[in-house]
Amino acid sequence: MVCPDHVIPLAEPQGILGSEILRTLREFKEMLAKISRQVATVIHDPGTAEKVVNMELSAMITGTGFDGANELLESIQTCVRTVLLEIKRAKDVKLAIDKAIALFSRDNQKNLLLVHRTTAELAEPRLTRRQVDELIAGNYKACMADLTSMGARSPSAILAIDGTEEQCRSKYKNGLHVYVRSAKGAAWELGYKYSIVDDVTNELFVSCMQRGSWVVDNDPKSLVSWINDIRASVARVRDAGSNVECIEADREYFSADLFACATASLLAPVDPRFTAPRVMTPRRFGPEKIKFTWNYLVNSTQSQVFVDHVALSEARHPALKHEFDGLFEKNKKGCHDVPYACVALIDEYRSKKQRTLDEIRAQAKEIQACIDNTARTIHDAQAEYLQYHSHVSKKPVAVPSLGRGRQRSKFADDNEDLLFRKCIDLQRELKRLEKKKSSIISSVVFFAVSLRANEDPTKDIDTFILFAKDYHSRWGIENDIKTIKHVFRRHVHGRKPTRRQLAIVQGMIIHDYWKVARKAEIMARLRAMGSPTILWNSRRPWIRLKFAGEISNLLSPVRFLITTWCHAITSAITNKLKNEF
Repeated sequence: MVCPDHVIPLAEPQGILGSEILRTLREFKEMLAKISRQVATVIHDPGTAEKVVNMELSAMITGTGFDGANELLESIQTCVRTVLLEIKRAKDVKLAIDKAIALFSRDNQKNLLLVHRTTAELAEPRLTRRQVDELIAGNYKACMADLTSMGARSPSAILAIDGTEEQCRSKYKNGLHVYVRSAKGAAWELGYKYSIVDDVTNELFVSCMQRGSWVVDNDPKSLVSWINDIRASVARVRDAGSNVECIEADREYFSADLFACATASLLAPVDPRFTAPRVMTPRRFGPEKIKFTWNYLVNSTQSQVFVDHVALSEARHPALKHEFDGLFEKNKKGCHDVPYACVALIDEYRSKKQRTLDEIRAQAKEIQACIDNTARTIHDAQAEYLQYHSHVSKKPVAVPSLGRGRQRSKFADDNEDLLFRKCIDLQRELKRLEKKKSSIISSVVFFAVSLRANEDPTKDIDTFILFAKDYHSRWGIENDIKTIKHVFRRHVHGRKPTRRQLAIVQGMIIHDYWKVARKAEIMARLRAMGSPTILWNSRRPWIRLKFAGEISNLLSPVRFLITTWCHAITSAITNKLKNEF
């Protein structure tokens, strides 16, 4: 039986869970007093153990470390102090205390801070996918206006396209479910997929659309609808005063459709004030990746930037057929050959060697010569071993190989043993060379950059190499989506995709205002240090400068969220207390 409030003091645990709560807290305190080999004695100031326990429990609640726990506890202290100050300002303090207790009482029918879950769900607006997307569009416009006013908006930007998925288990399917992976390496399950556009230069979300499986205007394979979404995102950035220099995506978006639309200037409305955005993705390969890369290093004379083509079928998207007539040449199969600049970057990722293309080609040719020579030597050694064995034994024997089974250990004489070991050693040497070959292949990454009409990338190689290196900026959307999932997103019940899309957009809104507040803090710190207050590269303004490593203790997402939560709580309490007093 749960005891009423007036029976048990407020400092004591309420109800039937009292003993378990006390035992839990006691266990935590005893754990902090444990003596180990590393620490022979444990000495804490009075009250330190209780504070540490509070921090550990707060860290569990927030899902963060001790920094986030401290932020929560500090906000709670602020809430309590605000309430006490409001009571102190009352004319009759004793009466104010009684009214405050009544307001926070469980018997009070009008709860000061809580509403029922159903009430909260019914209070949410019933919006369509487009209307939810318009929310983030309006927020982007407001945040860009704030950045403009403080001089923190970049004149050019890179848009990054990516998707995020979430699992949604339901007995009753609504036709909008698609197969997703809720975690890396997890099994395919039914859920929802969202297409997200992020301004990675200004670090603000531009668009978020839920992608279904059967609605015509919501089909990811419907190129016309998808182009309209991209055009709308570009228009939002332009309306805020920035030019979209490039649209970056992962290799999933490497397709003839996208590059053809970029070359035909279909990804943005025609506006003489702005340049047509390019498209850049990693070049997608199939099983031919190893052969293509090795042939490029060993046999090809192509430069670091060369023109390649991808085939576009008119039958796949007949609505765009008239847009590409006369713009691209047709191959023997009747498909358009869409050109793009293929850029090879060497040691750009997961390597500190910084080799040039000529250096790595020289290494590749040397390794290939060693592989060819070793393969010939192995063939001759195996033939010699088999011929010698036929002289000394009538039993059949297999060709020596590095298999998983046990190797041969008994031989007719020492010479046969020597020939066998020679074959095995040569195969080990060949395996070592193949590993070197794989290492060189993995150090080469190919990027595809869209071309404008009649553009020749080989005449301006350095420019396209810099474009390919700009792909590092695309990781901003990965980090921003991760922040949404881990910090700014709440759990949603129900299978309606627009409700889940709304929860993501709410997280994006908080994220964008956190970025604006963070940039304001960076600008203030730079002014205090006497440094230039420019947040982007002066020569390439679509590249954001990173200050997180140079300026310590910047506003974290957890601190911003908790501070916002604290302000909402204190505002609700003080407004109610003012009305009562």
